[in-house]
Amino acid sequence: MAKLDIPLVPYMSPCFQFARFQAIIDKYGEKEVLTRGRFQQEREAWIAAAFLMGLSEFTDRFWWLTVSPDSTPGIIAVSPRQEAHGWFADRLYLEIFEHERDAPIAGVARAIERKLKNKAYPPDYRLVCYAHHRRGEAFNTGEMAEQVEALKLEAAEVWLVGSIESDYSEDYVASRLRPGPWEHRFNYLQYCAETPQVKILNAGQGSSEELEHGFMEIDLP
Repeated sequence: MAKLDIPLVPYMSPCFQFARFQAIIDKYGEKEVLTRGRFQQEREAWIAAAFLMGLSEFTDRFWWLTVSPDSTPGIIAVSPRQEAHGWFADRLYLEIFEHERDAPIAGVARAIERKLKNKAYPPDYRLVCYAHHRRGEAFNTGEMAEQVEALKLEAAEVWLVGSIESDYSEDYVASRLRPGPWEHRFNYLQYCAETPQVKILNAGQGSSEELEHGFMEIDLP
C-alpha cells in the first residue's frame, strides 16, 4: 500500500460517515437518498464506510475516508501508523458501485464482470460492490468468490458489502471475493458503540496528539 500523495484534508471515521448519512436520510427521505443520482457521492461514502468497518477487522487497523472529487476513483481511505521517524499513512483508492436494487444477489459475479470488463486497476485500488438490503436472501462468500475467480479479472481485490441475509438493516457482511474468500459479519450499531476510533483524522501539519474533541493530527511526509 502506498504512503504518499494523499489529500491533506480531514478524514472521517466510518461511524461518523454513517451518522452523517443517516442525517441526510432524515432530512430528504430514504427513497430519495438511496435512489437519486444527486446523492450518489453520499451513498458511495456510506458504502465505503461499511467496507472500512469490515476492513478494520481484516487488517486489525482503523481506517478513515474522504471524498476527493479531484481523483478517480473519488473515495480515498487512509490508515496512519507511527514509525521511528514519525507518522505515515497507508492509502487505498475505493472504486464503488451498486448492485441493482431488484437484481438477485446471485447475479453479483456477472455485475462485477461487466464493471471490470477491459479494465485494470493499480494495486492500491479496491473494487467494492454494494448490495442493498435484502431480507433473508441467502449469500455464500465462498461460492461467490469461486464465481469471481473464474472470471479471470484484472483487479487486485474485489469486495462485496451489504446488508443481505438479516431482517435487520444494521446487520452487514463484508466479503472479500478476490483474492481468496474472507468474510466478516457485524452490526454497525454495535461496532460504533464499542469502537475507540476518533471521529475525524486531520491529515496535515500538526502534533500527533489525540485531542479531546475527537480529532487527531498527523504529520505526513
